[in-house]
Amino acid sequence: MEIKISKTKIEKRMQTKMDNELLKTIIKLKKTNPVVAKELARPKRRWPAVNLKDIDMVRGDVLIAGKVLSAGDL
Repeated sequence: MEIKISKTKIEKRMQTKMDNELLKTIIKLKKTNPVVAKELARPKRRWPAVNLKDIDMVRGDVLIAGKVLSAGDL
């Protein structure tokens, strides 16, 4: 079960962000995809680290909010 987050809480988290591109992305995603907006609004130290082999297993477009590690091939 996923924990829901309000748009107000996402806006409060956005106040600490300094990257303008990230802020624009979060604003656009608040209405269309709030789950992704929630992940991007989290502190960077809590963003996941993903290996290349995990990305390779996924079909289609991938959004990585965090570090991409070098274990694997694309």
